[in-house]
Amino acid sequence: MSAITAVGKAFSMLEFLVETQRSATLSEATQVTRLPKSTVHRLLRALQKLGYASRPPGTRSYSMGPRVARLQGWDSNAHVKALARPAMARLHQRFNETVNLGILSGGEVLYLDNQATSHALRIVLRPGEKYPYYCTALGRAMVSALPDEEMEKIIQATPTKRHTAPTLTSKSDIRTLLRKVRQNGFAEEHGESVDGISCLAVHLGALGYPQCAISLAVPTQRLKGKVRAEMVQALRILARCDTPHSTPRRLS
Repeated sequence: MSAITAVGKAFSMLEFLVETQRSATLSEATQVTRLPKSTVHRLLRALQKLGYASRPPGTRSYSMGPRVARLQGWDSNAHVKALARPAMARLHQRFNETVNLGILSGGEVLYLDNQATSHALRIVLRPGEKYPYYCTALGRAMVSALPDEEMEKIIQATPTKRHTAPTLTSKSDIRTLLRKVRQNGFAEEHGESVDGISCLAVHLGALGYPQCAISLAVPTQRLKGKVRAEMVQALRILARCDTPHSTPRRLS
């Protein structure tokens, strides 16, 4: 077994323990991770010795160990969140609509942070939630910032499905749309991920993070001519902002 394969299996087991949020038997771990039972047993014993798994005396179940808290307490995206929050606050103060921050994770958008509108009619996605890139303005903005070769890899590798009636699922159409996003300098979607919600977004390449983006999420009925034009202008200004962070950063 190569070192990479061994580490990958160990992390699969650790992720299983974190996501389960309860004690799980060896059989359950084997079924979910799809690893051989002997491998699962060996990994759990190793994680137990290191403190990342726990097995109460007299039981056959495993759960998260005390050292997992150290990993959970470390936020690898803290810097970009701190960098983006002033811009998010300005957008929120000006428009009083929900502002989201996301990062590209494979073919998905991982939501990192948000500032919610005070309007009763709204949608707020919690940090940690994910949506496919192709049906979100955030995802479209970030994928459009990639070099052609990387953009094509994501298009080909990401299965598409219809989330709402207008969801764009044709890879040819998605490719054309992403090129249009590049030309326009912003991305948008209207009810393609959540019925009745429209989003406008720009990637944060100007801040050194092209794999991150900020969006305004607005009930479609509130996104009308003048309001939309003002939001697009504000986002375009944000996308062109001049900061010391001029070197694109890759985030894991």
